[in-house]
Amino acid sequence: MDNRIAVTGGTTCVKCHGQKNIISTNRLLVDPSFERLSEEHRMREWKWARTSDATADAQEIEAIFLSTVKVTKNLAISKVIKV
Repeated sequence: MDNRIAVTGGTTCVKCHGQKNIISTNRLLVDPSFERLSEEHRMREWKWARTSDATADAQEIEAIFLSTVKVTKNLAISKVIKV
């Protein structure tokens, strides 16, 4: 974690920090091809990124993964309680 926690006041979720880190690391917002776009085209690109089929697929995969982690965690906890 970096100073983004201080900037947000510590109220932003870890997932959001991860997404911000990906954008920052990949320098998506300062890419010359993105900077040359008009405001309207930038907004269209962001809307596509939030609503595309690929995004929906990725969100579904993430939800399945997180549910698997939750089930595994609950099984591990119940096993410890039985012992």
